[in-house]
Amino acid sequence: NYALQIEVVNNDDSIRNLVNHVITSQLKKSTYSTEAIDFVIYTTDAANGNVAMTLSATTTTNLELGRYVYTVIMNDVANNFTERLFEGIVTVT
Repeated sequence: NYALQIEVVNNDDSIRNLVNHVITSQLKKSTYSTEAIDFVIYTTDAANGNVAMTLSATTTTNLELGRYVYTVIMNDVANNFTERLFEGIVTVT
């Protein structure tokens, strides 16, 4: 299993309210890869900006060893606005 807890904040470090927002994330071998694996995203406390993203043990086991990149995207449904929250690296060993 791979799991990551995220607290989303605004530029001024205040808590970002995620009510009416959709968070998505994909894992790729590189930023240019067309093949991607979707993380499962759980909103644990939308009003306080808390989400969790996971990959199951089966999904993780089926990955080739190596380095992968991921991007976390937020879609503000009410205002039809999409924002890249952050990117990261995952190493499968």
